[in-house]
Amino acid sequence: MTPHPRDPVPVARLSSFYLFYYAALGAFTPYWSLFLTARGMSVTAISVMMGIWYATRIVAPTTWTSIAAASPRPIRWLRIGCVLTLLTFCVFLLPLPQPWMYPAMVVFCFFYNAVMPGRYRPLVGTLRSPGQRPGATPTSAMTAIATG
Repeated sequence: MTPHPRDPVPVARLSSFYLFYYAALGAFTPYWSLFLTARGMSVTAISVMMGIWYATRIVAPTTWTSIAAASPRPIRWLRIGCVLTLLTFCVFLLPLPQPWMYPAMVVFCFFYNAVMPGRYRPLVGTLRSPGQRPGATPTSAMTAIATG
């Protein structure tokens, strides 16, 4: 039986996605509390804001990946999540009063934390060999966790 031709792995797109995702994470995390301090927030308020960041890491990936998995075009959901992440981050550039910073943080963190696990499903389809059963890839554990 002739093996099916595999689509080439989009190395440039994959690597650039990971580069920008982790570059943004590395730029955001250490300086976010300093930004909030400069905006006049108390230590307690900053702690709550950082807690929102980690709380959304529990809910967002499963929710977003479930939506993308039900779609025939999961990459579209990845792109939508990336655009919404950028747009919701821009909200922090506005002079928001402190009570409005919390919902803005929830929405921003939801989209930011949701897009990375959403990236694994299409990646697994790209890396799987023809005839290989689903779940038999190096990223299968991450995919199983991300998709529930």
